[in-house]
Amino acid sequence: MGAGKIIARLVCVVLLSVPFAAVLMAPFLDACRRASPSTSAIYALLVVLALFLLTSPLIIESLQQRRRRKSVRLSADDLAPLLLLTGEAGSAAVSFMGVISVCFGNASGMEVYGWIAISVACMLFYAWRYRRALF
Repeated sequence: MGAGKIIARLVCVVLLSVPFAAVLMAPFLDACRRASPSTSAIYALLVVLALFLLTSPLIIESLQQRRRRKSVRLSADDLAPLLLLTGEAGSAAVSFMGVISVCFGNASGMEVYGWIAISVACMLFYAWRYRRALF
């Protein structure tokens, strides 16, 4: 087993713990809740940012496949650790979108759990999709 795979496994374990930090913060978030006149703009910005973070490994993979056709020879296994860590880190960042929506918007503390569920589901998806980087 290579050192790169061990490091990828450790980083995945650490990134899987990030959403649980948001779970621990959720009960205390109602205190920082404030009314904002641009709540819909905040939600739209957060959704666009979350979609970018969640789909960035797929975008990178499609760009890599397009370049492969143009005579750049990289195997999928060379790029798998990068795609795995990009997917895991982006999904971990999405778990705190609920915290941002509560602190800067007019969301309830329960919305955090929805963002966390999306985050964990995407983390598991990317761990399954790029499992060749882990084993």
